[in-house]
Amino acid sequence: MSIVRALESGKVQMALVLTLTDQSQLATTFEAMLSPFASATPDAWFVRIGNEMKALCHGDSALVCAQHRGHGRHFSADAPELAAEMDARCGFRDGELRFPDPTIDAGLIERRRRSVDAWTAAMLNDVAGGGYYGSEFYNEVAIPFKARATMALAVHGPEGEVMLGVNNERPVLDPLSEDTLGLLALMLPAFRAGFEMLSRLEFSRHTLATALDGLAEGMMVFGLADSRELYRNGALIAMLADDPEHLVVERRILQLVRGLCFMKRGRAGERLRAPAVLDEIATRRARYRARFTLLSSGIFSRDEAVLVAIEAPAPRLPSAPTLTARYKLTKREAEVALKLATGASDVDLARMLGISAHTVRHHTENIFAKLNVHSRKALALHLLNGESPRQR
Repeated sequence: MSIVRALESGKVQMALVLTLTDQSQLATTFEAMLSPFASATPDAWFVRIGNEMKALCHGDSALVCAQHRGHGRHFSADAPELAAEMDARCGFRDGELRFPDPTIDAGLIERRRRSVDAWTAAMLNDVAGGGYYGSEFYNEVAIPFKARATMALAVHGPEGEVMLGVNNERPVLDPLSEDTLGLLALMLPAFRAGFEMLSRLEFSRHTLATALDGLAEGMMVFGLADSRELYRNGALIAMLADDPEHLVVERRILQLVRGLCFMKRGRAGERLRAPAVLDEIATRRARYRARFTLLSSGIFSRDEAVLVAIEAPAPRLPSAPTLTARYKLTKREAEVALKLATGASDVDLARMLGISAHTVRHHTENIFAKLNVHSRKALALHLLNGESPRQR
């Protein structure tokens, strides 16, 4: 059975002969692939596993090909020019990497048909019937960018296939040997498992962010480990845009999140409960209430996070006794003032209180004088803001 047939059938049975150094590197590469959350970002994880695969396969550069949010992307920390050239020449169609060069594209199509997800460029050349080494891509891209030989792994994510390739100018490993292809096949499950962890986190984060985007309540998410803001929804952006003192609100929330982070560090290993409700945060424009909820690791980020819900309740008119005490209004004037603030007309007030329109106007004049306002709108704003009597 050929190695390609064996890879197709899943019946690869071979004893890889590795030096002690290679065995150590194999273990390090496994650990990196199975620990995506040990890296700060997905790109950092790709850089890490690319470096480990380079060391394992004696490569010169590593390249990741993927589709992200509908756009194809080629990423390389050590061969950015090669990544840029791939971006210019290649694209994704229906989640699959496609080459304009028909020889290479035919090899990739055949690879998918045979369900082979660990391969070398030399193997693709064989299964496609030859022609790769005379192709335009090989001569105009692979040779100038030191990628004459490529060893690759492919996994399938929500947006299609993701490939990790290791490139050589002069291959150290035989690209068609059973040992080389067997080594790649050995690494494939670890790469697949690590990528699936990232995919589940991205799906969870996207689902939660979509739900939060649809809320009228303001929402923020912070990382619990470092207090870094990870997200805020449109409702909060609009809410704070209307308040000239929005920085007061943001700084106070950040201060409280940092307090939670400090508490968490002091109680490592314990389940920390965040306060359900926070005292109001006041600015001259509004009063805000914030509620804190802890999110377990893997829901919005690789570590625990803090979800903050912020609302600005509509201001309420004070009670009649409060108006009497604060502004020295009579009981009747306080009653009239509250009706005026809700938009009642003189006719409405006369009917509701059983007094004449003339008496209503008299009460209104007294109220305006005591509060030093000149219109019903100004009266309503004055009462809603809870302002003290204005000096004449």
